[in-house]
Amino acid sequence: MATQETAEAVTSVKAILGYHFTDLSLLIEALQASGPLVRPDSGWLKSEGNKRLALLGDAALRLALLEPWYQGTGDYRYYLKSFNVKRWGSDFWRGSGDHLVSSSACNANLGMIGYRNGLDRFINNIDPGQKGVTANGTMATTVEAIIGAVYLDVANDLDAVRKVMRTLGIGP
Repeated sequence: MATQETAEAVTSVKAILGYHFTDLSLLIEALQASGPLVRPDSGWLKSEGNKRLALLGDAALRLALLEPWYQGTGDYRYYLKSFNVKRWGSDFWRGSGDHLVSSSACNANLGMIGYRNGLDRFINNIDPGQKGVTANGTMATTVEAIIGAVYLDVANDLDAVRKVMRTLGIGP
């Protein structure tokens, strides 16, 4: 992706997230899918792409989901307040933190959320085998990487991470 395309992707994704990055390089890294090619002249990063940010984002995502659940001693009302949820589906809350994470942070859900928000248009897929199509796993990894980028950019402020999660539709 050329530098102009990179700038357009960054601007568009910031608008989707409703978040302004202090360090744009974090968002650029988050949008870089892993693959065999390296294009240092384009403004995009190394072939490992967004995998490191995705691992961090996965942990931040789980922590952002579980901290309010734990603080409320499993009380869904505290969780609703933390995520500013207006209505709670009876199938969602079972009192289990495992259920909360597995239903909100699974790759199938994160991939769907990424597509629904149109993030696939801005991922730099450098793997020629993907032929312009973003695989669900790549989409989920990118969503996790975006959460990781926000987490680092806000100096570990989980409330700011939760705000981006709400904007994307992650969580109850």
